Amino acid sequence: MTLAMAPSSSVALTTTNLYNVNVTDLLKKNFPNLTIETAVQYQNPAGGNLLQLIAEAIDGQKTGYCAFTEKLRAHGIVRETSSFKQKKSQGSWGAVLFQPFAIASMLGV
Repeated sequence: MTLAMAPSSSVALTTTNLYNVNVTDLLKKNFPNLTIETAVQYQNPAGGNLLQLIAEAIDGQKTGYCAFTEKLRAHGIVRETSSFKQKKSQGSWGAVLFQPFAIASMLGV
């Protein structure tokens, strides 16, 4: 699983409890395969930060992936009398989710 959060929210992972154990140690002990990722896209100053827990696969099937029609395609060169022209195009579909229930979101962290 992946725990995704804003960089400002990741500071809370260093909080230590009454028994002198911080949150990061508890997560590593209870979820050894958990990866923690930070991204500025999860920061939302108006309504609080976003936190997501993403299961990467369930029963061997991926939760989702980023899809592209083509990364970048260079079309043919058009020759003119004193210049050349070339068109380049690309496209993206964004995230394709197969199992949206495998992503838990929380706003306001």
